[in-house]
Amino acid sequence: MSTLTIQVLRRVEWFRQFLIDNFHLQLDRLRKQIEKTPLGAQAKLFEEKTKIPFEYLLIGVVVVASVLLFFGIGAGLIWWVGYRSEIL
Repeated sequence: MSTLTIQVLRRVEWFRQFLIDNFHLQLDRLRKQIEKTPLGAQAKLFEEKTKIPFEYLLIGVVVVASVLLFFGIGAGLIWWVGYRSEIL
């Protein structure tokens, strides 16, 4: 491999590690915020029973809710546009 390719691979690896470290830092901050809330005890109980970190559960719920909201509104808009075109 050329030296340019090696340099690019090193930079890509550094950037990947930077993103992973930043992601884990944000997860730690999220964990601390959740532990301060009244749901912190239930979150720890959930984590003990399922062995899944409760931050991942929260992220999953937010993603699913966002997808449902996004596609729900999108589907309603498509229906409304189609319905209006039938009337006209």
